Amino acid sequence: MDPGSVIWEMPVFVRLSDRASILVVNPIGAKVSKYGDPATRAVYWTGEWSEGVFKPFFRTPKNLDMVPGHLAPTVGRAADGRLRAIGIVDERRTPTSQERAGWANMFSLPRVWTLLPDGQTLGQAPAPELTALRGERRVERSGLALGNEPVKLTNDLHAFELLVELDAAKAAAGPIVLDVLASADGREVTRLLFDPAKGRVSVDKSNSTLSADNEGPLVLQGDYSSDAFGPMRSLRVIVDGSAIEVFVNDAATYAVRSYPSLPGSTQVGLAAMGNQSISVNVQLWPLRHPTGASK
Repeated sequence: MDPGSVIWEMPVFVRLSDRASILVVNPIGAKVSKYGDPATRAVYWTGEWSEGVFKPFFRTPKNLDMVPGHLAPTVGRAADGRLRAIGIVDERRTPTSQERAGWANMFSLPRVWTLLPDGQTLGQAPAPELTALRGERRVERSGLALGNEPVKLTNDLHAFELLVELDAAKAAAGPIVLDVLASADGREVTRLLFDPAKGRVSVDKSNSTLSADNEGPLVLQGDYSSDAFGPMRSLRVIVDGSAIEVFVNDAATYAVRSYPSLPGSTQVGLAAMGNQSISVNVQLWPLRHPTGASK
């Protein structure tokens, strides 16, 4: 069952339902490396726990996130009885860059863990408590037409939550592109791509910064299973400083870091690739400190 590591770091074992439990581990060392393939990331098995024995439903582990960048979750049960998980949104910059910055790593937003209807796949959604971070809604547009030219949604927010709702049947014709942490002149941009037809997602940081600091792999790609998570109907993206967290259908997720160097790299644009025109509903909220929180 091991993907080829030296150790399994920070294991988590918890019950998801009356029948299913989940084992999450973070393989490191040997073939598994921070910048290679396979990459350091959290993986999991679901299965049955009986008489002191864990019997996984599948031998090859599933990736906790669609692309590398989030690992080592800590899990607890909230007052509503549902599981919450907070992991590490890992640094992929060089140690020299981290030392120069004076800090490394950060925690993710809390997620709700649930067992999906197939009885084997973990679903992850933003914790409902996160709505307390929303400021007054900045954008609310229904039937927004998307084409090749990006539609600018905002240009001055360092922290926001964006929700894009789409018609899965119409969106299947081609990918949707979301540009975040972008400068007005296009010199800096982090591009998120969602391809419903091919069941793929990607993060392109090739032009994310003018800095010479090495951020590790600049293009990250992953699979999206419509069988497990359903056709892509909603894209929820939460950006806070260098952290980008994405939830598709509030079920499949990933979290990565990006470090633009220009102070004005705060633009957000949305487009549809290829010769297609689709209609989406869009909402955007700036993030704020919740009442009573220290700044």
